[in-house]
Amino acid sequence: MHQPIGDHKRGISTKFHWAGDSHLDGVMQHEYTVSYAANSLGVSWDGSLVDGGGPGINGPGPFSTVNVKFTPIGATDYDRYWGCAPILCWANEVCHGVYLFDKDDTKTQTCLSNIEALTVDFSAPDDLMYR
Repeated sequence: MHQPIGDHKRGISTKFHWAGDSHLDGVMQHEYTVSYAANSLGVSWDGSLVDGGGPGINGPGPFSTVNVKFTPIGATDYDRYWGCAPILCWANEVCHGVYLFDKDDTKTQTCLSNIEALTVDFSAPDDLMYR
């Protein structure tokens, strides 16, 4: 396991490239906080990171009317994570099984639609070091 150096946590800047939903075409940016890194090619999200993606409702950027959630890797209680199967996204590779929630469906925690493809580009500041 890769432990972050020090007790602080820093956001990892990510870019999401969407395909499969025309109103999500484009790029949005969001800050993550993760507890450990899998390796230099990608990150593995902490199981406590429930709302793992998207700008959030009323968040910044052009997609503030939608909410995108990832089920954390290793999760077995799917009901806790909206009944969506867990997915694994490596940096700069297309992953599948990402689900879109609109404003109404976020309240009922229903998987609204499957986004056909998602590529996640990870980058981190130089002072975000792992060992």
